[in-house]
Amino acid sequence: MNSPQENDPYREDRIALLKYYNSQCMTHGGYVISIVVGLSILISRFDVFFDRGIWYVFFAIIAILFLLLIYLGCGTLYWGYLASAVIYLPVTELSEVKKELKKEPSEEEKIEPTDMLVLHIASCKRVEKYHRCIVKVKNIPHNVFHIKWWIIQKKRSVKKRKNK
Repeated sequence: MNSPQENDPYREDRIALLKYYNSQCMTHGGYVISIVVGLSILISRFDVFFDRGIWYVFFAIIAILFLLLIYLGCGTLYWGYLASAVIYLPVTELSEVKKELKKEPSEEEKIEPTDMLVLHIASCKRVEKYHRCIVKVKNIPHNVFHIKWWIIQKKRSVKKRKNK
């Protein structure tokens, strides 16, 4: 099954999500290519950094670009895995996710989750289940933001206690 079958009730939603996931995958792939080109140009010009005595700047830039390359490479794999998952998700798995979403209380009266949301959540769960390492690397900036937010909140609460 390379594309959603004609009798699939989620066919249109699968196609829409597949287009989105593929565009994200292509974008991240473009980022990876541009960083590789930048790294190769930077490495070819390393003599400029060493002649001026700022070799530490050279290694810092290389390290940052290399880490960015790893992160964006994992992002490319993540979106690619999501695209694969959205194609091969069985309808039974989607109905289980739909039941879970209906059980969770919402802010308003019980809102029926859309088929696209169900499909997206099921795809994400499948990728998290089978590709944990990629998901952990992909979520590093998200986790760092939460850590920074927690530190800021702690500092604010300490200041409030000192002011009282």
